[in-house]
Amino acid sequence: MTRRRIPSRSARRGYTMIVVLVFLTLMLSALAVTQRRLSSVLRVESGFVNAESRGDRARAMGRALDVLWTGRPPSDPYICATIVQTSAGPISYTISYDQKGGKHWKVLVEPTAPGDDPPLLPTSF
Repeated sequence: MTRRRIPSRSARRGYTMIVVLVFLTLMLSALAVTQRRLSSVLRVESGFVNAESRGDRARAMGRALDVLWTGRPPSDPYICATIVQTSAGPISYTISYDQKGGKHWKVLVEPTAPGDDPPLLPTSF
């Protein structure tokens, strides 16, 4: 009878490291796929928020230009505020009128900074 030789423990030692490396590779790949999907969702949501913010600012600009059509502001520069109703509640925008010569005006609309309290936009100048 021939004796079968049982492999020694040292011949099987490298398999554990290979299993660990394969496991880490699979886990990091799954993490990368999940991160990519999450970043895509966040990018789409931030796009929706930015579009809504631009729409609110455009409404405030429309109000500012409507009032400018009624006449000239009482001072140069003239700063006032308007409140726009949004889905998140009312937001105050600061409007500044600055004459750039003749009939040309520079109109800026920005969210009102905390602590600022400019007068409200009149219905006409």
